[in-house]
Amino acid sequence: MQALKTRLSGLLAWWAFLHAGLLLDLTILWALGITPSTIAWFGAFVDAYSGFFLMNGVLFLSFAPAVWITLRLVTGRSRILPWRA
Repeated sequence: MQALKTRLSGLLAWWAFLHAGLLLDLTILWALGITPSTIAWFGAFVDAYSGFFLMNGVLFLSFAPAVWITLRLVTGRSRILPWRA
């Protein structure tokens, strides 16, 4: 059971980290005036990934912090940097 908990927390930590990185990338592109749809493969990825969150902006923005808070409550560590186990 402990191994499952460790693997699941690792998976969620990496997902939240990559999600936050995507948000940072989108913010930088927005600041530069570039829309993700001008970059074909990136625009398709962003559309598919944001479709997973049903285009809900609040859920899309609060996903990573919610995962980190949940991990902190369940495991005692937030694992914002997932490679630090």
